[in-house]
Amino acid sequence: MGPLMTEIARRHRCSHFSAAIWVAALITIMPAPSAWADAQADLAAVEAKVASEFPMLTHMAPDALAAMVSEGKPVVIFDVREEAEYAVSHLSGAQRVAPNSDPAAFAASVAETANGKTVVFYCSVGMRSSRLASKAAPLLMSQGAASVNNLRGGIFRWSNEGRPLEKGAAAPGKASNSGVPVHPYNASWGRLIAEPQSAAH
Repeated sequence: MGPLMTEIARRHRCSHFSAAIWVAALITIMPAPSAWADAQADLAAVEAKVASEFPMLTHMAPDALAAMVSEGKPVVIFDVREEAEYAVSHLSGAQRVAPNSDPAAFAASVAETANGKTVVFYCSVGMRSSRLASKAAPLLMSQGAASVNNLRGGIFRWSNEGRPLEKGAAAPGKASNSGVPVHPYNASWGRLIAEPQSAAH
């Protein structure tokens, strides 16, 4: 276990952090990756932490979602970020939903849209999307959704792997491997967005 995750684990044992406090703690101790590989490694550590916090969810790999979309399978994608983040870039066809949405009201509003489909939530790295997905999942499933998933690594992982994004109308965010800017959320979290590999050489 690296020093980053050891410190997170120690803090987690010593106090009953809420999800919001855990995020704030992680930001304060996050190192600055120096290269593409460092960004990928640190993001993988965050992904593992998110998965452990939300074990009831399926954390879908980006390549699995990409395959579903390319094959035309019934899938609906929800972007659980703020409007300013979505306006920089987002996954094609993703519908934005506010991170603080009431799960019951949200599920009721998308019942018809999600019926019979694979539902995938994402945010920057997976924390906000997992929080909403975990609460909305029982309701969505009872309304006919085929499955409810969180996109592993969020839009940061998707972009780091060079997958396509739809550019929004807002001012550019941080340059990324996808070729489209991505909103960094803030300076600390933005270090997990891999710079275009060509720029590192």
